[in-house]
Amino acid sequence: MLTGDPAKQAEDYFFIKCGGKYEKIFFDDILYVEGMQNYVTIYSTKGKYVTMLSLKSLEEKLAGIAFIRVHKSFIAAISKIDGIEAAELFIGGSRIPISRSYREQVMDRVLSKRLWDKK
Repeated sequence: MLTGDPAKQAEDYFFIKCGGKYEKIFFDDILYVEGMQNYVTIYSTKGKYVTMLSLKSLEEKLAGIAFIRVHKSFIAAISKIDGIEAAELFIGGSRIPISRSYREQVMDRVLSKRLWDKK
């Protein structure tokens, strides 16, 4: 989503350090994020990136940008969710667990105003 406004373009991405290299990550490309102690793996349409960040700090940076915490170890991009079954989300070919403590919030936020049923 490139526009003529450089300020808007700057809001579309961020950089992370992977090994000895800085990688540009576009928010729109992120599928989900998995946390492992002091590291996170960002799964995107371009590949996966491992960086030394906590999931909590990344969650704070992603707050309000169409991402949702679904488990103590996972954050998902709401627009990339293909389906929900029992306690799992489907994004691409991946299954991401939904913990009991986040389930109600996930269902409300993901399905609100988008669930068409017989009501």
